[in-house]
Amino acid sequence: MGRGKGPMWAYFWQGKTAISVHFRAHCLGCIRRHMSKPEPTDADTLKLEDDTSFKAACEKAGSVLGTKAAMVVHILGGEKACRNVSAAAVAKAKELWKKEQKKKRTRGGEDGFIRKKTYRPGTVKGKKIENPGTPGTL
Repeated sequence: MGRGKGPMWAYFWQGKTAISVHFRAHCLGCIRRHMSKPEPTDADTLKLEDDTSFKAACEKAGSVLGTKAAMVVHILGGEKACRNVSAAAVAKAKELWKKEQKKKRTRGGEDGFIRKKTYRPGTVKGKKIENPGTPGTL
């Protein structure tokens, strides 16, 4: 059983299976751009999924792998940001990006690197040894 859809799927349409565990994700903003309909909202665009112009627009718009990272990069831009998405999609993508960056920073030190704990010579895990022997050895 899968984990379910994440919050970014509100701004993408689920296409065919790309690999055994992920679907293709079609950006609703890009789909709207290629449709001959006026500017509907993301929810209104999803209601048109049975329309032939919707399917044609999906083909023209292309897709990304249906992972959170790929969808966020599509919206915020790796090389360039998607100009077709709604302001709500940009806000959600920024929120998720900031959360991910915060996770990366808290896994390590201030600069994000993970360091082994070091203790002063003559101690074991911060506790003083009576007869330390050679400094720096346990």
